[in-house]
Order: sequence, then structure tokens, then C-alpha cells
Amino acid sequence: MIGATDLIAALLSHLERTLPAYMDDLRTMTQVDCGTGQKAGIDLVVTLIARRLEEVGAEVELLPHSDAGDDIIGRFRGSGTRRLLLLCHTDTVYPPGTTLVRPFRVEGSRAVGPGVADMKSGLLSALYAVSALLAVGFVDFAEIVILCNSDEEGPPRHSIPLIEAEARRAGIVFCMEAGRANG
Repeated sequence: MIGATDLIAALLSHLERTLPAYMDDLRTMTQVDCGTGQKAGIDLVVTLIARRLEEVGAEVELLPHSDAGDDIIGRFRGSGTRRLLLLCHTDTVYPPGTTLVRPFRVEGSRAVGPGVADMKSGLLSALYAVSALLAVGFVDFAEIVILCNSDEEGPPRHSIPLIEAEARRAGIVFCMEAGRANG
């Protein structure tokens, strides 16, 4: 069993190596108009997430919707006993055309663009964190679920029963949305 200090060092090393890929993914996802009613944009983001989830070994379940963006669940199985849910969403509040007016950019140490904080960076942080755990051989969990719903920013909220069901199965749930100074 790897010690805590060695585990942290291995995780940090892995995350430093994958930061350029993370930033590329963040740039790609924030250049997609994906407001709540923009099904095509949301579904494109879901496709990008599905590809990344599959690349790191998740069991991927796509939950299609005819009148809203699709939802997606990625499940990672380990050898432990704890269940963790990482809750994310793929829609934003921005109207069509916002990505052209306010494109992704890096200003100093900050990434700026539509959906960076709400919530593409949190979604990618969930994915890259689980990927890092697996890369260093940490599997002391029963299941880690990344659930991405498409209707967080507005009605109708078709995903509430799905979120509630997955949350009941989990021992702990983290909402991956970034916090702000105002709470």
C-alpha cells in the first residue's frame, strides 16, 4: 500500500503532466454554445465528456432526451467499499453566440470564458482527478460516479429523479461547481 505522502506526490506529478490536456479540453468545451435550451451544443459537450470517460476506463451510460440536452453517467469501479458521486452539469446560462463575443482566454493564472467556472472546470476537475487516482493505482473505492446533467440552469428539470437516485446510492456527494467569493 502506497503511503499518503507518496500518493499525494504521485497525484500531483500526474496532474502536472496532464494540465496541458486539461486546458485544451477546457478551451474546447467553453467554445461551445451550450445554454440550457441549446440541445446541439450540450450534446456536443456530452460527446466530448463521453470520449474522455471512455479513455480512462469508465462504464459510460448516455441518457438521451428528445427535447433537452442528453445526460451522461460515467462509473468507475474499484476494490473498496465507499461510493462517491461527483455531480456536474453540461449546460450554461449563456445565449447563442456568447462564445464568439467572449472567447476562452487565459489571463495570467486565470482561465476566462463562458462556462469556465459554471461549470466546465469543475466537470473536468472531476474527470482528471479520477483519472489521476486510477493512473497511480488507487482503487480503494467501490464506485466513483461522475453524473453530468443537462438542465441545471433552468426548467424543466428532468434530471432531479436521476440525481436523487444516484445520491441515495453514494456515501458522499460532491457538487463540482466552482465556489465564488459571494458563496
